[in-house]
Amino acid sequence: MHRPALRVAAIACLALGAGGAALSTLRFVRVADPSPGDVVHALALDATGSRLALGGERGVRIVGAERSHEIPRAGVRDLAFLPDGALLVATDDGVTRVDPDGRESRETLGPTETRSVARIAAGANGFAAAATEVGVVLRDRAGRWERRA
Repeated sequence: MHRPALRVAAIACLALGAGGAALSTLRFVRVADPSPGDVVHALALDATGSRLALGGERGVRIVGAERSHEIPRAGVRDLAFLPDGALLVATDDGVTRVDPDGRESRETLGPTETRSVARIAAGANGFAAAATEVGVVLRDRAGRWERRA
């Protein structure tokens, strides 16, 4: 029996409460769909809450106040926005940085370049960490990646 692929919609949780009072009700609102024929495996919301990135097997879709932007990229595993608004895309082929203006560049993950990146996380001041097949690789605020034991 053939089952159609599940179509997953990204949702955002909006808290509805009265001026600083305890949250009484949560409401989920559909804000974006994945690229046609794709299934969402990764989500990231930027620090301002104005852009949402959806990642799947066919690439990344960024939706927000300005416009929607699609980036074909196979095997998206995880996504993380940096404080400067750039998006880090973890894939089976390394990490790609997507600047807020849409420019893409491949991140070099140190002298022992790794390919498969399963997870990525971004912190304050541009720091980030990537879980790869050879261990954890850390990014400093200058954008340099280094493997840590």
